[in-house]
Amino acid sequence: MNETTLERRLRASGGLVMLGLMIEIASLTWRHPTAFILFVVGGGAFMAAGMFWFLYTIVSRGGE
Repeated sequence: MNETTLERRLRASGGLVMLGLMIEIASLTWRHPTAFILFVVGGGAFMAAGMFWFLYTIVSRGGE
């Protein structure tokens, strides 16, 4: 895998995790019952996507 491709994919996965954390932090400041749904579904989905993208990047061969 090309080094720039690896860096670009790792930055994208880090961005997804950061976006998930920002959504979760924003939902913690919100005092409403739907804040929990936003915390779990919104933030959790972005964090899970970032983690899976990171693992896929590490495991994939040849930039496939």
